[in-house]
Amino acid sequence: MGVLTDSEFVGRTRLMKDAYRDLHSLLEPAISPLVYRNHTISSHTRLQMTLRFLAQGNLYQSNSDLYGVSKGSTSAHIYKVVSAIVDKVIFVKVEITEALRKSFDLIGILDR
Repeated sequence: MGVLTDSEFVGRTRLMKDAYRDLHSLLEPAISPLVYRNHTISSHTRLQMTLRFLAQGNLYQSNSDLYGVSKGSTSAHIYKVVSAIVDKVIFVKVEITEALRKSFDLIGILDR
């Protein structure tokens, strides 16, 4: 996170660095490894893999190569982080108008 410029970080995660830190603080208890062993994947790496996957639609293989994690581990960690986001983050329901859709180039919305 430290070596990327703010715009590079936003381009990869769709979050400003401060928002990322806040999100990590909120999710850390739920996404941290239970046991620290050799090659344990940190909560920061888990969150970064997930945000990159969600922001850019990267394949598991791309994330696996980038972070040096197997595809199976990548899949499991993304699932765990997304589950934590759904459980911990408060979502705001907004009405999507056509003007808003065009301004953000929205294709669709996920709902729970």
